[in-house]
Amino acid sequence: MEGVRLKPIARPLNRVPVLVGLIGCSLIGLSMALGPDTGRIANVDSTATPAANTLLLFGGIFLAVFAGVWLWRSRIPANDPDALDAVTGLYKRDYADRMVQERLADDRVHASLRVALVVMQLDHSDRIEARYGRAAVNELLRLLGAQIRGQIRSGDLAVRYTSRRLGVYLYCREIEQAQAFGRRIAMLLAAQQLDWQGDVIKVTVAMGIALHRPDETLAHLGVCAEAKLAEASE
Repeated sequence: MEGVRLKPIARPLNRVPVLVGLIGCSLIGLSMALGPDTGRIANVDSTATPAANTLLLFGGIFLAVFAGVWLWRSRIPANDPDALDAVTGLYKRDYADRMVQERLADDRVHASLRVALVVMQLDHSDRIEARYGRAAVNELLRLLGAQIRGQIRSGDLAVRYTSRRLGVYLYCREIEQAQAFGRRIAMLLAAQQLDWQGDVIKVTVAMGIALHRPDETLAHLGVCAEAKLAEASE
C-alpha cells in the first residue's frame, strides 16, 4: 500500500526568513550584475573586485539556502511542541483531528483511498496503575507509542487519542489493510515487556478498527472505532 503524505495545517508565514531570502537573492543578483571584470554599474563608480564579487555571491547563496531551510522547518507540524504528546511522542488529539479533517476535505475526489482509525487501549491499565502507579502506565504507553511510530508510513497519523488510548489514522483502500497493521503491532508487542519494581509487565492491547465512509463525519468514525474497541475489550 503506497503512502500518502498529509498536508500540514496552514500557518502564518514567517516574514523574517522571507526577508533573509530576499536579501540573499539580491546579493546574488548584485554579484552577477557586477561580474568579475566590471568596475561600474548603473554609471556609478564601483571599487568591486573579483574577490568582493565572489564574497557577495557566496554570501547571497548562504542566506538564500538558510532562509529556505528556516521556512521549511517552520512549516513542519512535528516541530511544534504544542502538537506532540510528551509521553508517547504522538500527535495530540485536537491537532491530529484538524489535520485529518482538512485532508478529508481535500481528498474527496480520491475514491481509491480512505481513512481507517485504529484505536488501541492497554489491557488491565487500571490494575497496573493501582499496583504500580501512573508512571508504570505512562511507560507502557511510551513503549506502545514507539512501536506505532516505527510502523506508520508518511501519510499515516499517530495520535494520543485519550489519556489511556492511542490511535492511528491510516490511509488505505480497505479495512483489511488496517487490520493487518493492527496485527503487526500486536506481534511486535508480544516480544515487549516492562521490568518495573522487580516485576515483569507484559504489553498487550485491545484494538478497535473502523473505516471512514464518504458520508460520515470524523466524529462518527471515532464512535465506531471506540465501539469496536469496547467489543474487543469485553
